[in-house]
Amino acid sequence: MRYFDHHFPGAIPEHPGLDAHIETFPHKGTSLLVDDFLGGKCRAWAVVGTFGDMNYNAYGARLEDLYLAPDELFRRLRPYADPCAFIAADPAFRTLRAGYAEDTARARALKPELTDDRYALYILPAEPWARRASGLLANQLARTSAQRPHALLTRLPNGGFVVSVRAPMATGTGADALCRQFPTGGGRKAAAGIDYLPDDSYDEFVRQFIAAF
Repeated sequence: MRYFDHHFPGAIPEHPGLDAHIETFPHKGTSLLVDDFLGGKCRAWAVVGTFGDMNYNAYGARLEDLYLAPDELFRRLRPYADPCAFIAADPAFRTLRAGYAEDTARARALKPELTDDRYALYILPAEPWARRASGLLANQLARTSAQRPHALLTRLPNGGFVVSVRAPMATGTGADALCRQFPTGGGRKAAAGIDYLPDDSYDEFVRQFIAAF
């Protein structure tokens, strides 16, 4: 098994069948790790994976949240060596672009639940658009307010939250250490999350979030 990742892995198993390529630098994602391994053979797609947020289609709590099932999108991308050729030829891109614009417009209209000069915390509703847009909004907030950390808590349909945390871009550290304090938490120094935060852990998360930065 050959495995690539840019998130904190914990203890990596030692096994002759495992070939792990893991780096947790804040400015290098999995697409660039694969690009290094391939010697730049698919460099244009590595750029898309790093900067284009094609993974936007994968943000959701269930398949029904997504515009396209990930396996279907993969099959549609696979024939194209050039991302621009895919954009020109396949209607899937227009679907994703329209959805991206609508979801981000809703996300930008949100007001923070808690905020001051040092941090900002947002709560998003239990809606498919919010689950798709939470990571995008977190990245946009981090870019526009580089001195502040941001936390986005998206309500889940059956209670609790999924959490996205962005460290201040000015420092780029601390998000992973915060999220690993909670079960199902992990990620990178600059960007991390918690897959499930129970409602009764909300106050503790707020305390730890404020203290962490």
